[in-house]
Amino acid sequence: MAKIKKLTVEYDDNTQDSFVSVTTCLPPLPPLPPTTHKTDVWTYIGETTIDTIKSYLSAHPVHAVKCQWGELTQNGGVVWWGEQFSVRRATMMAMQERSVEQYITVVTFSANSIMFLVSDAAKRSEFSNAVIKELDFLSQVKKVTGFELDLEDFGSWTQATMAGVVQLVKEMSAALHAKGYKLHIATPAKSTDNGYPQNFSYPALAATTVDKVAVMTYDGMYSINADTAPNAPLPWVESCVKYAVSKLGVDRVIGGIPSYGYHDTAGQNVSTPTTISNVPLSSLPGNEKALRDVSSGELHWLALGQSYWYMDEAAMKAKLEAIKKTGVKHASIWSLKGNLFV
Repeated sequence: MAKIKKLTVEYDDNTQDSFVSVTTCLPPLPPLPPTTHKTDVWTYIGETTIDTIKSYLSAHPVHAVKCQWGELTQNGGVVWWGEQFSVRRATMMAMQERSVEQYITVVTFSANSIMFLVSDAAKRSEFSNAVIKELDFLSQVKKVTGFELDLEDFGSWTQATMAGVVQLVKEMSAALHAKGYKLHIATPAKSTDNGYPQNFSYPALAATTVDKVAVMTYDGMYSINADTAPNAPLPWVESCVKYAVSKLGVDRVIGGIPSYGYHDTAGQNVSTPTTISNVPLSSLPGNEKALRDVSSGELHWLALGQSYWYMDEAAMKAKLEAIKKTGVKHASIWSLKGNLFV
């Protein structure tokens, strides 16, 4: 394989501005194969992620890597998970070597922390400035594409939460765009204006200049009133993505694809599922009884009092086809630790 010279940077963890340039030889980024869609993947920051990105994505090129980079604190601030500057920089360099676009993601675990942030103009500004500072730091060698806000805990949102988030998105879009960065948002799966979560509004987002929204069309089993249910039924995936498109337009929507399955107690509504991720089918009890579920493409069987739903490549391809039926040709997979990509 041909090799190229690439500039890397070694950072002093005690000072963000001090660095030394060195030159090394790395294999070139493999070209994305001809395709009718773009595929992104979510992952986490850290040493293990660096190795996984370099090895796995060499054989499975993706359009964008979105890395969970930090979280919103209870008082509306942000903490970066990769505390050492060198780890954060090395992770981003691995992402840049193996993708066309790169995004750092901040997850918002609590509706209370979101409200604490969005209800205060000074905190919104401080948050935006912290994100831009991190992006500028990471872009010293090669520019990072942008930032993604991973919104969560939607069941606890109020109308005031949504209004505040819209204001934050408007302000962050302007600030990021002025610096040449993009803004993405991870949003809930819903198929009607009044559907769950009731207080999250896609029409309100339409009035902003957010670049893309990634609809999290997975964990659909929680909203299905049945003894057992697949992770992401195909009609549900299609209807949720189609709804987002109707409000935001096809070019601003990304459909979510789960790379994981789950198991839970058979004969009762899904309550505390155990995730099945990066686990060979052959290692699971009763796997010889697995049958393909037509409604989801997922493999399903019962064993030892548990209901199993397994996500293999065929199931993931089925989700992708459901997304493409809406006209959307951009999908994002949660996560790099899951099973085969599409």
